[in-house]
Amino acid sequence: MGAKYELSEETKVLNEHTLHRIVALKSFGDVSAGEQGGFVESYANLSQKGDAWVYDEAAVYGSAVVCDNAKVMGYATVRDTAQISGNSVIRGEAIVSHSARVCGHSCISGYAKIFGEAEIRGATVAGEAEVFDTARVSGNAVIKDRAKVFEQAQVCGCAFVGEEAEVFGNAQICDVAVVRGRALVYDSAQVFGKAKVESFSEVYGEAKVYGSAEVEGKAVVFGDAKVYGNAKVYGRAEIFGKSRVYGSAKVFDTSLVFGSAQIYEQAAVYGCAQISCEAQIYENARVFAGSKVYTDAHVFGNSVVEGEAQVFGKAQISGNAQVMDYAEVFGTAIIDGDMVVDGRQRRFR
Repeated sequence: MGAKYELSEETKVLNEHTLHRIVALKSFGDVSAGEQGGFVESYANLSQKGDAWVYDEAAVYGSAVVCDNAKVMGYATVRDTAQISGNSVIRGEAIVSHSARVCGHSCISGYAKIFGEAEIRGATVAGEAEVFDTARVSGNAVIKDRAKVFEQAQVCGCAFVGEEAEVFGNAQICDVAVVRGRALVYDSAQVFGKAKVESFSEVYGEAKVYGSAEVEGKAVVFGDAKVYGNAKVYGRAEIFGKSRVYGSAKVFDTSLVFGSAQIYEQAAVYGCAQISCEAQIYENARVFAGSKVYTDAHVFGNSVVEGEAQVFGKAQISGNAQVMDYAEVFGTAIIDGDMVVDGRQRRFR
């Protein structure tokens, strides 16, 4: 088939490497015979097969390889032992270096940097985003702005990581999940489905956020906790241990949910409340204003626990009942209907 390009006498030096501008010897792809391309250090940098090409002022050097139908354009740089293959496009002032691999229909643009042993397979990395170490980004995932994906993290499917978010450790972001703002997802945490982790929030440990759940503000989800369904966790709330927040439940302000506690359906926990142990808050119940519900207590219906009240043991609060103002309900007490327990009252059975 013969060579498709040759090295011209026009040269430039980058990092002590002498590069030659290439010239097409025949027409192929969108390149015409006689057309000048970008710069390579040697014939080993650009395959003579396929439609691969180096355009404009782009540079490929060291032991880097561009092959198949890949394109390196603009002022992009590919160096060291990096490999660009498939139908990938590297453009703008993007840099792919070290032992990084870019393949499939990937697009690396802007000032993005791919380095270490990172692999981009079919995904988009743009802006000033960085993917490095042994991180993997695949599918139709998008990493942009100043986001970073590193260590052994994986981003796949149609997931989006943007703004100044960071995904690292062994974290996984999949499906159409969104991580943005200055959010951090790390350790072995997983965010998937249509979930969103935004603002200054953090998800780590073995925690999972999925479904259409949202974690935002400065909220933290960690340990083996799960937030899913249409649940929302925000403010400075913390969800940890083996706790679960799901359904359309909301946990916010500086509330804590931990142990094996569960918040679900349309329940709301806020205003410094603490839910722990095996406690459950569900239906339309509300717990707020510094109140605590713990051990195996249940709060449900349209009931309210507020004003630093405590509900514990196997107590049940239901109906339109209200427990407030430092009151304590414990043991096997049942507070239901329109009952009100307030002040310093203590109810137990």
